[in-house]
Amino acid sequence: WIETMRLQSKILLTLFPAVMFSLLAIGGISHHLITDHTKSVLEAQRDHLFADTIEDFSTFLESTEANATVFSRMKPVQRYLAHEEERGYRDQSAVVRRFKSIQDDHPQYYEIRLFSEDGMEDTRVVSRDIDNRAQNEREMLYFERLLQNRGSVTRVLFRNPDNHEWALLIGQQVLSE
Repeated sequence: WIETMRLQSKILLTLFPAVMFSLLAIGGISHHLITDHTKSVLEAQRDHLFADTIEDFSTFLESTEANATVFSRMKPVQRYLAHEEERGYRDQSAVVRRFKSIQDDHPQYYEIRLFSEDGMEDTRVVSRDIDNRAQNEREMLYFERLLQNRGSVTRVLFRNPDNHEWALLIGQQVLSE
């Protein structure tokens, strides 16, 4: 009976480490496989999200550029700018109403402005409480770009001097018909 116990002890002492080593090896391999799979899934999700973000931003730019062209050709704006000497409150209020309705439909357009050719701000409509710190934009990079890109849409990322936030200006010169 003692011989049987010694044999069982020897078998247990031999098998226990072998079983434990096997379990640790399986656990280590499983952990490695799960970690690799998780990394792959996360990388694929990141790439997909990045691609979606680029597509969404490209779509946003395209629609905003198209809107800038449409806004520059709106009849109230054209009428208002065509008669500089005869401009009145009634004409400007029609432009302001139109700009406010645009902001209602597109809240991301928090500031819509018309500039005269000398860089002075003619009409400004804001949907947020933003002080107007500069009415003469002649020296601003985005105004220079607007002048250079006659007839085409201009995009400029800049720090808005009125609220010191980064802003994307998308604009176009209003050309009389």
